[in-house]
Amino acid sequence: MFFVQDALVDGDPVLRLASCESLGRLVSLTSTSFLTSQIQLLVDQVVNNRDPNGRAGCALAFGAIYAHIGGLAAGSLLKTIVNVLMSLSNDPHPIVHYWALHALSRVINSASLAYAPFVSGTLGMLLKVYLLESHEPEGGSLSNANLSGDYPAYPVVCQIIDAVITILGPDIQESPRTRILVLNLVHEFSVEAHEAICVEALKCIQHFLMFAPEHVSIPELVGRFRAHLSSHRRPLKLASINALYQLVQRDALAMSKLGGDRLVEDLFGMLDDDSSVEGVKSVISSWLQQTVLHNPSAWIDLCQRIMARTTASQRVADAAATRGNLRDDEGDSLNIGAGQDKTGTRGSHLISRWRTQLFALHCLHDICTIVSQSGRKEHIDMVFAKSLGITTSDLLVSRVPDLIKMAFTASTAYVSEIRLEGLVVLRDVIEVISTYLLHPSPLTILQIFATAPDPDYTDALLLEQHQAPITAALTPAFSSDSTPEILSAAVKTSAIFIGCGVVKDTNRMGRILKLLTVALDQSKGLCV
Repeated sequence: MFFVQDALVDGDPVLRLASCESLGRLVSLTSTSFLTSQIQLLVDQVVNNRDPNGRAGCALAFGAIYAHIGGLAAGSLLKTIVNVLMSLSNDPHPIVHYWALHALSRVINSASLAYAPFVSGTLGMLLKVYLLESHEPEGGSLSNANLSGDYPAYPVVCQIIDAVITILGPDIQESPRTRILVLNLVHEFSVEAHEAICVEALKCIQHFLMFAPEHVSIPELVGRFRAHLSSHRRPLKLASINALYQLVQRDALAMSKLGGDRLVEDLFGMLDDDSSVEGVKSVISSWLQQTVLHNPSAWIDLCQRIMARTTASQRVADAAATRGNLRDDEGDSLNIGAGQDKTGTRGSHLISRWRTQLFALHCLHDICTIVSQSGRKEHIDMVFAKSLGITTSDLLVSRVPDLIKMAFTASTAYVSEIRLEGLVVLRDVIEVISTYLLHPSPLTILQIFATAPDPDYTDALLLEQHQAPITAALTPAFSSDSTPEILSAAVKTSAIFIGCGVVKDTNRMGRILKLLTVALDQSKGLCV
């Protein structure tokens, strides 16, 4: 026991941390009288020992003891512990106030609602700490200037504010003074230049939004988060993504009005810069799931812009395909249409990585799946939509040619994963395989456009006029360089198209039947 007590005031920070944890565990196994004596011993040590390492060790010991014992056993000592730690938090020495604030944060998280009576005093102390020059990142005396950088106080202050917000919960709306003080502190820390401070401040904002979103300017927050997306500091970028995800989960339609397509394109651009950034795909997917039924055409436009950006490897593949004359007339026409924007000019020279394009194809698949599951007939049947007086330009059925074009673009890609996903999109044009948790059969095939009527010709189906483009999109998958997985997916899609009943005259299906015959002959050769 004496060894543990001596290590508390040692100059080695690792030894101090180990001794604090040891003391906390030892006290939790002993009687209440021993706990009281140890607390009193630590208080005397803080009063009599002016060594910064010793005072910091005692502060850590308070936090460790309370965390290991818990609020019920140490409830009567909470006031003493809080008062001592708040006093040490005002100490001008960086080592002392840093570890005191760290211990106070630990006590608050352990005490939970039992800490509520001390919230007001804690916020006042934090405001005083923020105004102290000794606690600033470059503040303090000349002898402690370097220590201030090693022991930054502001990030820990933000952690305490975060813990206080959690304790207050919805009650933060009932106290305007407390709410305004918290918001002002968080705002001041969020505009600091140091990355760690901004990251912790963003976490505070996230928790504040959970309990009092009406007291926060959402447009201002979106602009700030969007600015952080282009930061070269990865932790700040990840914190902004998590905050945006929370806003999207809360109200995606409002986010669409504030951020619009530009914000989603910025998120896709982050995938181009670093595909390992976590959370970006979750933000886009959540946004899509909540808003796609209102305007699927806008999401298809966005995916089309992403797919129009070619990669360097894709340009090589396109050049090789042109030299080898692998494309037919329908393929050339589809490629020209896909490479042009709405003004008729060639696509921009922006480059998109293949993983980003693959995710855009996943989004197209999600669009078709969500719309088909919604039961919104106007998105599938243009005749029905016109009978209701609905504008058809925003409906999914009006974008069938674009879906086929993007499927063709993917089918000629250099990366096998993109080619496979392109076939999935092409299959989605005909039907979707989806999973229903409450359906007796886990696998349910939903017809999308296979039975959709043609709005211009009575007794005709919509996909009849798209037979040639669909066949052209399937053709590259039957080439000699296709993998078995691509060939298998193409055969399945071809069989679905033949069996869906869009074209009833087999003489008009000679080309696609020929592709299947060639694939069958290749399979026989492999079996032999």
